[in-house]
Amino acid sequence: MFKIEMLEHTADLKYRVEADTFEELLQGSLKSVIESMTEIEEGRLIDVKKNVCFDAVDELFHDFIRQGLRFVYIDNLLPIAWEDKGSLFGERIEGDYLLLDMSKRKIIFFSEVKAITYQEFKLTKAGDRYLVEFVLDV
Repeated sequence: MFKIEMLEHTADLKYRVEADTFEELLQGSLKSVIESMTEIEEGRLIDVKKNVCFDAVDELFHDFIRQGLRFVYIDNLLPIAWEDKGSLFGERIEGDYLLLDMSKRKIIFFSEVKAITYQEFKLTKAGDRYLVEFVLDV
């Protein structure tokens, strides 16, 4: 389960997401991004997985959100989950994005998010909970 909180920010959108697992943290974070700019009908899970590798967990987080933004503007595939291959906090992070087919989607735009930024980015694990704070450039 995840908890999403919108924080005060002068010009952009800032979120804090807290979750029990890293996968839920990614899902809650992407949900906050997508819902801040669009309303989307449900899609269907497809058998497509995208294998990815990163040097650090913050790179994985930023890429997951960027892939979600790419979906909104370009693709019909939305990353909805992360399958870790046992290396989340190792030297090299490898896993798969599970993708949702949104080709028959209906999108209503509220605002335009340009990108996720590294400004004020904070990703931590406290005990058995994950917490992230991030800013979206609008």
